[in-house]
Amino acid sequence: MPLPHSPPSSEPSDTNVLFTFVAPPVRPLPNSPVFWRGHLLHAQEEGVLYPTVHFVEHHSDELPSSPHPNSDDFLHQGLYKEVKNIKPPGEHPPAKSSQSTCYILLGFKSLEKNFHQVMVNTWRDWTAARYIYMYLPDELGLARISLFQSLSTPSPSVFTYVVLVECRSVNTVQQQAQLLDFAQRLRVERVTGYISVYSSEPISRSGTPELKPAVPLRTSFSLNGSRYEYLHGVEATH
Repeated sequence: MPLPHSPPSSEPSDTNVLFTFVAPPVRPLPNSPVFWRGHLLHAQEEGVLYPTVHFVEHHSDELPSSPHPNSDDFLHQGLYKEVKNIKPPGEHPPAKSSQSTCYILLGFKSLEKNFHQVMVNTWRDWTAARYIYMYLPDELGLARISLFQSLSTPSPSVFTYVVLVECRSVNTVQQQAQLLDFAQRLRVERVTGYISVYSSEPISRSGTPELKPAVPLRTSFSLNGSRYEYLHGVEATH
């Protein structure tokens, strides 16, 4: 990909987005209308801070009420707005299936309110968004990199900034390995916040989110001297 000084972008969405981060262990989401639509993500790495993430457009400036008692113990919700993005030029056709779409999710916390505008203006550098745009393998189908800023009062339990890197052509185990390897290099070399790789999962028509089984499908593979376990999605070919 070319190395532009200013990567291309589009007008950010003006709609609020509700993010729900689900702490381990993996469990069913509450049967609440807020989870009947939107995007359901599952981590492809073990031992992550949030194995399940859900996000959806939210046409209100208020957080929804807790879906059931004690949900605050494992559901961490925040209201966000997309403030910046990078959108590669050209057409970006829909993914072949929901499981062809994967995300790198990056989360950053800050309790300092006075530097929000500086952080937003320089986001391509400190979030590694510019590096991701330039060096993420083209065959993974990068469609968009979005910066979301929290609309809530700064809190240690919720990310202040969330970056979503949407990849629409992750169709094989080898491409999964590329994405995991790229995220690991970001984790080691460039990113100081939270980072993990997620697959997009379907939400059934009945409104009940489909979750991975208690014992997930695993495919082991090695890449560049590192061994990975692919937890969910397309099976390996032999």
